[in-house]
Amino acid sequence: MAAIQITVLKRTVNCEICEEYGDVGWKLQGGCQPCGKYEDGQQFVSKRGEMPDGFCSWAWADIQRDVTMLRLGGARDWLKQPGTWLSACTDGMKPVIFLLERLPNGQGGSR
Repeated sequence: MAAIQITVLKRTVNCEICEEYGDVGWKLQGGCQPCGKYEDGQQFVSKRGEMPDGFCSWAWADIQRDVTMLRLGGARDWLKQPGTWLSACTDGMKPVIFLLERLPNGQGGSR
């Protein structure tokens, strides 16, 4: 089965929601900032459907079903590029949007 390349397409932040719902401790740790776990453009490879090293386990829980769908040959016909999918971490304050791409057989890193 295919490996899946995961690219951090965009880190977003909902400042109004952060300010209203974030507690004092959260605000002291950076508050209204995009997710600090990733950088835009950062890439990971999932081989055999496994979570890549260094990937956030919360984000993986959100995108794992989409990774599985792509690696098993699933497709979404409303996207321009076949073998791709957009998925996101569901953090309501600081969501991260990922581009998932099915890699040709034989490509991909150790995971």
